[in-house]
Amino acid sequence: MSKLGLFRHEKKVGDEEEKVTEDVIEPEEDIATQNEIKSKEERLESISKKLSSVKDEYDMAVDNLMSVKKEWRQKSNELSSMRGEYGSLFSDIESARSKLESTQNQY
Repeated sequence: MSKLGLFRHEKKVGDEEEKVTEDVIEPEEDIATQNEIKSKEERLESISKKLSSVKDEYDMAVDNLMSVKKEWRQKSNELSSMRGEYGSLFSDIESARSKLESTQNQY
């Protein structure tokens, strides 16, 4: 660790102490740390797999939704077309009925 002294000269303070404490790591702490890291990596991998699974499921749901929406739009268009045909046929029937009545009234 260095500090700036008078006239911006660097002073080295405590470098040897930091090196000693870094070098002296208890084996038990090291094993515990490694186990904790391994546990966290396994948890992260599990979460990543679940996230991937959820994304796949979401994509399938969106695909199905788009398919259903497309089908619904087609059926809606067919229904509108059929309603138009029904209206046309109904008016043709009414016209034919009125012609029939006028013809029957003539004879």
